[in-house]
Amino acid sequence: MKICHINLIGYSDEMEYHDNILPRKHKELGFDVYRIIHAHGLTVNGFMKIREYGEYTDRDNILNIVLEDGKPTPLLKFRTYIGLYENLVKLHPDIIFVHCCQFYNIKDIIRYKKTFPQVKLFVDNHTDYINTPVNSIKRKLFYYFVIGRFARSVAKYADKFWGVTPSRVDYLKKVYKIKSNNLDLLVMPGDNNKIHPEKREEYRNDFCKQFDIKYNDFIVVTGGKIDKRKNFHLLIEAFKGLPYNCKLLIFGTPDKEMKPYFNSLPFNVIYTGWVTAEQTYKYFVMADLGVFPGTHSVLWEQAVSSGLPCIFKYWEGMDHVNTNGNARMMDLDDEHEIVTFLKENIIRLSDKGQDFKKMDSIAKTRGMQLFSYPYIAYKSIGISHA
Repeated sequence: MKICHINLIGYSDEMEYHDNILPRKHKELGFDVYRIIHAHGLTVNGFMKIREYGEYTDRDNILNIVLEDGKPTPLLKFRTYIGLYENLVKLHPDIIFVHCCQFYNIKDIIRYKKTFPQVKLFVDNHTDYINTPVNSIKRKLFYYFVIGRFARSVAKYADKFWGVTPSRVDYLKKVYKIKSNNLDLLVMPGDNNKIHPEKREEYRNDFCKQFDIKYNDFIVVTGGKIDKRKNFHLLIEAFKGLPYNCKLLIFGTPDKEMKPYFNSLPFNVIYTGWVTAEQTYKYFVMADLGVFPGTHSVLWEQAVSSGLPCIFKYWEGMDHVNTNGNARMMDLDDEHEIVTFLKENIIRLSDKGQDFKKMDSIAKTRGMQLFSYPYIAYKSIGISHA
C-alpha cells in the first residue's frame, strides 16, 4: 500500500515533529512511503530556502519530491507550488496524508481526490488558540473567510480530519467551522525507537556521574524552547526552597529575555543547553518527574510516551496528556501561586510514597500505551491495529 505525505507548511527534515515521525513509522510498518514538500523550511534564521528542487532520499529512506515555487497569488500573496497534481498522478498513492492544509495548493489535492475517489484522504491540524490566536474581529474574519476556506474545502473530501490535541480539534470546529462528523483526535506521541525504559539504570548512572549527584536524588526534568511563556523561571524560583536531594535538569536554549535567569542558577539546578532528540528521551526515561509549567510543546507528549509522570500547566483543550493519573494539572496563572504549587507538589512527590508510586505506575503503563507511535500510525490512516 502506497502512502504519500504532503508537507507544504513549515516542514524541516531535522525536527522531531508529527510530520517527520509519522511517515517514518509508516515506513517501518511496511508501507511504501513518499513525501511531497517544498524547498523552504524552518531554520534557526527563520523560514528560508534550504533544499534544491527535484528529488532526494532522506535519512529514513523516504523519497522526497521537492516542488518548485510558483508565482504568489495576486491579492494575499499566498505561496504556490508547481506540479503537485502531476506528481500525485505519477505516484498514484492509495492514501494521502496532508500535514496542515492551510495552503493555496490544497485545491490540487481536492482535484486528485475527485479524479480518483477511491484514494483515502487524511488531514491533520496543528493550529490552536495559543499558536494562532483569534483575539480580534479582524483575525476572526481572516481565519474564517480566508484560511478556514482552505480547511473547509478539503474537509468535504477527507476521510478523517485530525486535530493533534483536543484544543486543535476544537479550533477546527469553532474557528474554521468544520462539521464534527469527520473530526477526531490524533495525539502526537514520542518516537518509540528512541525510548528504552530497560536502559533506565544505565542512563541514570551516566547522568549522576556526569553531574556528580546521588543516584537516589529526586530528579526533575524540563526543557525545550526557553521563553517566558514556558514559566521555567518560576520553576527555577521554586527550586530555591527545595530540599538538597531535589535536583532540576533543564535543557534547551533560552531567548534573550530569559538568559539572565540562567546566569546564576541555584546549586540544585543543572542546565545542559541544547540536546539532541535522542538525549531528550534518555533524560525522560531516567528522570523521576517532568514539570512543564507554561505553554504547550511537543515535549509534553514525548514525556508521556516515555513513561514519565509529570506536572503540566492546565490549558483548556490540552488535558489529553493526563491519562487518568499519570499527571497533575496546574490550573494557576498567578506567579506566586505557581511557585508555591510547584514547591509543595515536588516536595510531596519526592518522598516517593504512595502518591508518587501511583502516578509512576500509570505513567509507565497507560501513558506509554496510549501514546505509542505504532498504534497512532495505524490509527492515522484509518486502520484498527494494536
